[in-house]
Amino acid sequence: MSSPTPYPYDPIDASRGQIRLFEILPGNSTDPINVVMSTVTLWVGSTTPYEALSYPWGPKDLLFPITLRSGYGIGQVLIRRNLWTILRTLRSTADSRIFWTDAICIDQANEKEIAEHVLEMHRVYALADRVIIWLDSGSANMNSLVQQAMDTLLSIQQHVEVDWKTGSTTPRPSNEFSAGDVSHGAAPSGGIDLGSITQSQWLAIDRLMNVEWFNRLWTVQEARLASPRSICLCGAKTVLWRHLLNALLILRLQPCPPAVRMRAKYLTDIFNPNTQWSLLKLCEFTSRQGCEDPRDHVYALLGMLPAEQAWLPLKVDKGITLDEVFVRLAETFIKGNWLEFLSLCRPVTTVRSLRPSWAPNPLLPRDTEEFYLPGCGVPTRGEATVIDGKILQIAVVQCGVVSSVIYRSETPMALPEAIKGIISMLYDEVFDDNYVSGCSAIEALCGTMLAKDFSTLIEPPDPQLPPLSSCVDILRIIWEYRDRENRDVLLSQALQQMLDSTNFLLGFSYACKGRAVVRMSNGYLGIAPSAVRVGDILYNVLGHDAPLLLRPAEDDKLQVVGDCFAYGLMNSEALLGPFPSHMEKVVHPSGDRTQRRTYRDKNSGEVTLVDPRVISYGIFHRLHHIGVPDLVTREELQSIGVDVQFRYLI
Repeated sequence: MSSPTPYPYDPIDASRGQIRLFEILPGNSTDPINVVMSTVTLWVGSTTPYEALSYPWGPKDLLFPITLRSGYGIGQVLIRRNLWTILRTLRSTADSRIFWTDAICIDQANEKEIAEHVLEMHRVYALADRVIIWLDSGSANMNSLVQQAMDTLLSIQQHVEVDWKTGSTTPRPSNEFSAGDVSHGAAPSGGIDLGSITQSQWLAIDRLMNVEWFNRLWTVQEARLASPRSICLCGAKTVLWRHLLNALLILRLQPCPPAVRMRAKYLTDIFNPNTQWSLLKLCEFTSRQGCEDPRDHVYALLGMLPAEQAWLPLKVDKGITLDEVFVRLAETFIKGNWLEFLSLCRPVTTVRSLRPSWAPNPLLPRDTEEFYLPGCGVPTRGEATVIDGKILQIAVVQCGVVSSVIYRSETPMALPEAIKGIISMLYDEVFDDNYVSGCSAIEALCGTMLAKDFSTLIEPPDPQLPPLSSCVDILRIIWEYRDRENRDVLLSQALQQMLDSTNFLLGFSYACKGRAVVRMSNGYLGIAPSAVRVGDILYNVLGHDAPLLLRPAEDDKLQVVGDCFAYGLMNSEALLGPFPSHMEKVVHPSGDRTQRRTYRDKNSGEVTLVDPRVISYGIFHRLHHIGVPDLVTREELQSIGVDVQFRYLI
């Protein structure tokens, strides 16, 4: 028996906006799948309606033939089970339907065509009449749970008006929903009572949020661009995508099981259609999403970039290795002068890896809490040059050398582990000693434990951040009880009587998770990656707000270990020395964990956007006369005596 003839794809020009669509012909459930291919030019206002499919490709061990025909020829294409099931589900017995999906509309044997269309995928989904999101898992039991969750979430969101721009919800008037719906949502008088949802319903919601579709990277782009008419489909059950997403935002904002709430927060962050993330943030947020081709973990981000980053030189190239893709990603950040990407870098543990330590691997999820920085008091212009694709030259100021690792934590801690860790960092004199920057040693230790600068005022105050006095009292109690019998029980009882103890212990647990508390040879304390070693060197990298830990390697080169928090070195102190006592730093939170910093003279009340010492040194400039601080250069820092040097990363 002869092999089926492959379908002869006709050439198309992606640069002119050409794409292929296919029309699935009517048929019964047992009929072979037949489609008619056509080529159209895609543009805003196009009159060719089509539906775009969004689904995980699934395993490739079992393939099914479908017949394609066009004026260019006739032949067969082999597709995977997931797509075959989708097409059989969507096919009508009476009418044709027009679809787009990559597995059929892109010649999968033509790498050049695949690369060209990766950059057009965002337009394909943005201009589709609607996107059909396939949540079916192929398991009858799982599908039953997903369908149950779809019903529950639909009922929840019917009670609420959702505002994605502000991230808030308000109850709908009681006359807009029936009394029979109240069991799934809010009473008309306010809030959403999720307490009536059963354990089995929460389990179903958890299963829905973890189906394969939610764990893929390409689907993030596809859903973020989907029209309001787009639907989710599981078996015969459908729900509007926007309704499902609204329900997830409600779960994020309302009391519900912690695992459900955390998952809902993650999903609403990455699928929020109103938020445009920079390439750096996309790398951070999507690290847990999967791709069949790991190189696509970078390429899939290109269609989600904001318009101001569309010029980036990163191009799809299926002919290079994964390590080379990571190097090109780093080069893209460098060309944009976004040296913050160094915070994504991790030590290279594979001996034969060709990836330099300065090339970020966005496939590695961040397992630590991010240091939220309101900018440096001396905004500096980074200098980074790639040499022969292997070495990165950067401008740095050395801040210290790790002399000891005081405490190391891999995971969030329960109370006994947290107390044990805190005791290991305390000593009698810490409550009376002075710190190298001029503050007290106990302030520096408290600030290091929480990765917070207590010398900075927060306006308005953050109720989740305990004041320094409470932190000191908590540490005194822990130190006082350190050697008592039944210490953990007694301490637990004592701490329950202290108003801020819970926030302090949680803050310590999360700040230090996956990190280590270290002391530098010059006396500074810091939180470093858990991979830190004695002898690692802390640097302030020009153009990068957080101090960076580097490890000496061969030939005076260095390897990236990761970003750090160093008490007394997080602002301009790393460049200009301890902060003057007559000045105060003020942070103004502005929502979504973003914040800005100002500087206030205690005597005159004058406020500046940068460390006032920059102004007095004469190296402060305003950009284009619009009041925005310009970046201070290496030469200007050297002119006032700052020891800026070049270092070479491998």
